[in-house]
Amino acid sequence: MTRTAVPRAVHWTQIPASYKHAGDTEVPAGGLAFFSNGGAGHTMISIGGGQFPSNDIHGAGTYFKVDH
Repeated sequence: MTRTAVPRAVHWTQIPASYKHAGDTEVPAGGLAFFSNGGAGHTMISIGGGQFPSNDIHGAGTYFKVDH
């Protein structure tokens, strides 16, 4: 199976404007959040309460809840 990388920004540009909440930090559980880091950016899934799960942020095989 061949995998093709799709830039994260592509998803953001394809979302209808009525669904976008640019700058909103209150992302509901299950909602996608797009972050710009000067590169390709980063996409995270909210678990509610201003938290986002992340893996390997504190080392290989680790799991961490990141606050917005």
